[in-house]
Amino acid sequence: MRKHVLFLMISIFICTAATQAYCAETTLFGAIDTRYTQNENVQDTQSDQKDTMNFTETKLIFGIKNRFDDNVTGVAAFEAGGIIWGIDGAGYPVGQNSGGAASGDGVNVETKNIYVDIDIPGDDLNVKCGLMPFNIADGILAGDDAFGTILTLDDELFARVNIINIYQEALGTRYDYNTADPDRKEYFLDLEISQPLGDDFSMDGLFGALIDRYNGEETKELDRNIYYVGLGFTGKLLNTTNKIEFISNSGNIKSSDVEGNPAKGEEKVDAEANGYLLNAVSGIQRDKLSGFVQFLYASGENKARDTADKYEGFIAPETSYKTDIAEILTRGELADELTGDEEFNAYRYLPDFSNVFFFKGAIGYELGQKTDIAASMIIASLAKEEFISGSDEIKAHKIGTEFDLKLSRKIYTADDQEKGLRLDLIGALLISGDVFDEYDSETGSVNEANNVYEFGAKLIYEF
Repeated sequence: MRKHVLFLMISIFICTAATQAYCAETTLFGAIDTRYTQNENVQDTQSDQKDTMNFTETKLIFGIKNRFDDNVTGVAAFEAGGIIWGIDGAGYPVGQNSGGAASGDGVNVETKNIYVDIDIPGDDLNVKCGLMPFNIADGILAGDDAFGTILTLDDELFARVNIINIYQEALGTRYDYNTADPDRKEYFLDLEISQPLGDDFSMDGLFGALIDRYNGEETKELDRNIYYVGLGFTGKLLNTTNKIEFISNSGNIKSSDVEGNPAKGEEKVDAEANGYLLNAVSGIQRDKLSGFVQFLYASGENKARDTADKYEGFIAPETSYKTDIAEILTRGELADELTGDEEFNAYRYLPDFSNVFFFKGAIGYELGQKTDIAASMIIASLAKEEFISGSDEIKAHKIGTEFDLKLSRKIYTADDQEKGLRLDLIGALLISGDVFDEYDSETGSVNEANNVYEFGAKLIYEF
């Protein structure tokens, strides 16, 4: 029934857009892809458990962009998936992996985007409002879809204000919005400024605030005030495009919780929060050859060594979303070490950065008009050592070294030569570091982690 209602809504939207006189242009966009994946040791790198996984998943994104006039555009997009073939959704959160079993029943359609885009006549001001994609600091502070507002001024000085409503648990009763229990409101506010320094360089500034309030059940309370200041430079030098940015956060966290991640207020803490992140990227494009190198460092400490009045890890908002680092290191248990999030439980989702640094080098080459090949290497470590599992004496800091390889073949291309039908073949190998080792108290020995591999094939049609 839900599927019928969704397609009825889409049909009405299209028909209305096509027949109304004020509609100047309607564009459909999206993608549908099916991917087969097989991997080994992604969920557990230890040899005492066999965790070979092979599965096929399908995802659909269907969007409508309706330009009402020269200044106003409406955008709506819906997403189905990823739906894993054969999975009925039992044991997963509502809507996750539903509809993969026989008959296809299940709730698996979500509203991805719904917003209005307005160019203010006579000014260099643009306003976007609704559920839309945000991109702040290359996805490190925000890179996901969320409800909010974006104000952009593009003049001699570029300025952008982002207001994101991350979470709101309850509104209260119909007549009194102050009596709700539990009641949580979480926002992220951000101002970005870019000042040109000549033809090829610019200086970028960032000011942000994470405001998180929770008055919960019984005595559970949370009060987070985290403030961000960033400075960066972007420019071209000797045929390379370069960007470097430094972001620091400061503030305080007060929580009456008893366990979890102190950065998110999931641990009893009344602490000052101070951290920083450095991100540097340099890329080059020459004819058929392209490549880039990236270095990222996020401060952090082992949670066991953080005191009740001090937390030194970099804190990213829950809108942080950056999945393009690696094929393997953003999956399963492995992402816990790259993010410091022990409750990580989703594929290809990087919720935050803390206590990590990595180096990535990537290269791509156009083999022909329709065939590309890309390879990358990622070396990742913890910024501060942590004890390995089962030991309070043996420390480790190497997460591992990953090698990724992808071969892409365009089967069919549309008129713009960019979108169409494409086949990707993907292979990846992670040489596991000592962070994944485990100490066996019975034998007094250390069980070294196994290496991890993955390969897959993805057929994707973009329109």
